[in-house]
Amino acid sequence: TGPVAIANKTFYIRNVASKRNLNVYGNDTVANERDVTIYDKENCKAQKWIAKQTNAGAKLFTTINESFALNIHTTDNKCTMYTARGNDNDSVLRFESTGKANTYRIVVNSHNKYLAAESTANNAAVIWKTGTNGNTEWQFMTETDFENELKALEEQEKAEKKAKIETFMRNTMQRLF
Repeated sequence: TGPVAIANKTFYIRNVASKRNLNVYGNDTVANERDVTIYDKENCKAQKWIAKQTNAGAKLFTTINESFALNIHTTDNKCTMYTARGNDNDSVLRFESTGKANTYRIVVNSHNKYLAAESTANNAAVIWKTGTNGNTEWQFMTETDFENELKALEEQEKAEKKAKIETFMRNTMQRLF
């Protein structure tokens, strides 16, 4: 089952290691066996997800077309999209808390494999793998979360610039006197 905190809400799902979002490959297009990648944040349906509880269990649906859910392509363990209805064995998920806010390891239940980015590169493939080492932590983020993060980074940059100016001024004054 999925955590109540994320149920029936729209999120970007960001890979913690890469800071890139879970993304349906292509231009807001979805079809059976469409690849899933990680990609820099864009305001598009390909990066927006909804966790829903179905009769079979929790699934992650794309906002491109909510009849498609994350899926394990069993021949090569790639993460793909597939019609959710009738595909419970390969798309029912569980969410393991990492102890960090809205951050989970996503497991395809019947295969006991973890969602992972193959690398931290932009457009890297997303796979299902055994074990939690590597890029297996995913943070569920709202648009507001991203805005708050951006504001915090801007404030940090301002503080760093101010500190550099103050250091420069102090050093200049010491040399003059």
